Amino acid sequence: MRQVLAETIRAFEVQALSNGLALTLQIAPDVPEQAVADGPRIRQVLVNLIGNALKFTHQGSISVTATCGFAAEGERLHVRVVDTGVGIQPQKLATIFEPFAQTDGSISRKYGGTGLGLSISTRLVALMGGRLLVDSVPDGGSTFSFWLPIDARSAADVEPTPSAQASARTDGCRVLVVEDNPVNQRLASALLTRAGYGVSIVSTGRDALQALEDEEFDIVLMDVQMPDLTGVETAERIRKRERAIADSGATSSAGRSFGISRHPHLPIVAMTAHVMESDRDACLAAGMDAFLSKPIAASELLATMARLRPQVV
Repeated sequence: MRQVLAETIRAFEVQALSNGLALTLQIAPDVPEQAVADGPRIRQVLVNLIGNALKFTHQGSISVTATCGFAAEGERLHVRVVDTGVGIQPQKLATIFEPFAQTDGSISRKYGGTGLGLSISTRLVALMGGRLLVDSVPDGGSTFSFWLPIDARSAADVEPTPSAQASARTDGCRVLVVEDNPVNQRLASALLTRAGYGVSIVSTGRDALQALEDEEFDIVLMDVQMPDLTGVETAERIRKRERAIADSGATSSAGRSFGISRHPHLPIVAMTAHVMESDRDACLAAGMDAFLSKPIAASELLATMARLRPQVV
């Protein structure tokens, strides 16, 4: 739980610094290290709330606090995102969580965006059994807070994950990271390199296809939302090429393309800020093997890599 919160905030540190804002995280001692909860959805809600705060805060700070409390149904996680931004007019508060609430107003024209982030966050929190609230003062900043039920666990209650032993089995495993965002590039590279993987980075789907022609890789970490050639389209082209090589029975130069000489099916892990079921289905339909939501959590990334490594010959 603490790691999910910390890694999500860390992904925004560079952007906050470049905007001249202080971004802080305070986790109360009563927040457990381990808990049964939906980590990807919690991260997505935080991503939306912090992204909104960065968009509407020109000076000052953004603070995130996490505490735990108890209600009739059991333990709850409480998270607050407080900014010193432009605030929200009282007449807008009633519609702020509705889909496309911003699209026709001056806020949309000035700041951009579709206004879907808060609507999605409200739905995600509700799906987790919680509630998302807002308190705002025009020109005085906003506080978005949500609570949701969790089931705290001690370390003894939790089964060891594959990531705990991943670094001991990564020698020689090469990962191609396909990501157009420099911050996400650095984050993925740091996590994988620290775990012992060999990492190469490209910024576009077309560059990924060329890299796979030139070199052999064991796993591809693929951003889904890329300009020109999306991650889904890139994955489809990789799978199409693999099928063509398999059908032709090629074993020489064509067989070496896309790592076919090491394994006929190159594992592809999707990375996306969207966590809806339709997005997951699109990635799996394109032939991807796993699905990670952004910001990437180290534990989930390494566990996924460890799970896919047995496919590597």
